[in-house]
Amino acid sequence: MRQSLLGLLLLGSLALAAHAALLPGQNRVMVLLDSVAQQSSYSRFFGSLRERGYELSFFGADDQTLTLSEYGQYLYDNLIILSNRVEEFGGLVDVASIVDFIDSGRNVIIAGDVAQSSTIRELAAEVGAIFEDKAKLVVDHLRHDAADSDHGRLIVNVASDQKDLLGSDKFDPVLFRGTSFTLKAASVESGLLFPILRARSSSYPQPRAVLVAGLQARNNARVVISGSTALFSDKLFNSRVESASGDVKADRSGNERFVTELSKWGLKERGVLRASNARHHRFSETVESSTYRVTDNVTFELDIEQWDSESGKWAPFVVNDVQLEFTMLDPYVRQFLKADKKGHYSLDFILPDQHGVYTFRVDYHKFGYSSVQIETRVPVRPFRHNEYERFIFSAYPYYAGSFSMLAGIIIFSFVFLYHRSK
Repeated sequence: MRQSLLGLLLLGSLALAAHAALLPGQNRVMVLLDSVAQQSSYSRFFGSLRERGYELSFFGADDQTLTLSEYGQYLYDNLIILSNRVEEFGGLVDVASIVDFIDSGRNVIIAGDVAQSSTIRELAAEVGAIFEDKAKLVVDHLRHDAADSDHGRLIVNVASDQKDLLGSDKFDPVLFRGTSFTLKAASVESGLLFPILRARSSSYPQPRAVLVAGLQARNNARVVISGSTALFSDKLFNSRVESASGDVKADRSGNERFVTELSKWGLKERGVLRASNARHHRFSETVESSTYRVTDNVTFELDIEQWDSESGKWAPFVVNDVQLEFTMLDPYVRQFLKADKKGHYSLDFILPDQHGVYTFRVDYHKFGYSSVQIETRVPVRPFRHNEYERFIFSAYPYYAGSFSMLAGIIIFSFVFLYHRSK
């Protein structure tokens, strides 16, 4: 009996370890709802999170005991907000504390709606998503669900260019009922903020309206902004899709799969990179040097891995667009690193003929992936007085000219001194 109990405990601990291994970081999630009783409306979404190993803590958004941190330590690693009716968050949670939460490298999923509070609008604006003060329902008179009378349940297709972010470019039609928002131009131009799901060109009040967007911050924190809480609901998960014109039909919407894949990216289960073993040394050596000489042959190496949530392990990340810069104010060298099948990157190059303090810099950004940033500074000295070549081949004509001049002076002196004219 005792052995069987020990076996069960061992199996339970192994199962928990396997869940924990599915995530590259910790897995504590705070979920804010208008009411804790709303859990049942999103049971499929929350069930998927639990199956993937997350520990969910549910609170009403106006709960006066709310706090994200205690004694300088964060109690949660992720925050999901599916609340729109509460004008102010309770306890110690407010817009500023959530922004600090993001600044610490943690992740947030925000779902707005037509009837949204000013707090949600203010929070979304902090990450570059601008909701109108009086949000309007997005409608599409040409592509809407036949079961919807006001044309507000849109039938939306996921764009094919979202494969790196969502793991696939093939999804069943997604049902969306909610509002849209605009993205700050500066954030979009920087590449940090980007649309994930758009309405069709026939949507109103704005064609090609942004319905869902993502933010990959410079510190690798991630934020997902949605204009609909219904997108995450069991109701739309289970809905059949049929357009009013009859050209689109599906026994089941693609909402569940879309939201699942979206949450995998937003909670850092997908597209997470890490760099390790960054090192540099002279070409003929293996030990890293603290200083180099101009025109030295140098090798720079590093390993880049990608988190695989299916196996719970880090796997090699192999691409051909990772660049190395060797800079002193401006880049003197900028070349692509060469990768092998194990995710090992390397580059051999010659240092510039200019002494100073240089920086080895890898600053890699790719859509859907966390950024890789490495900087290492090294001094590069000039030649010492005894390190120059004694004779330079290209200077041989000058050497010959000097010696011929010397020989000419000797001959002239001999002739001048000893020659007697008759």
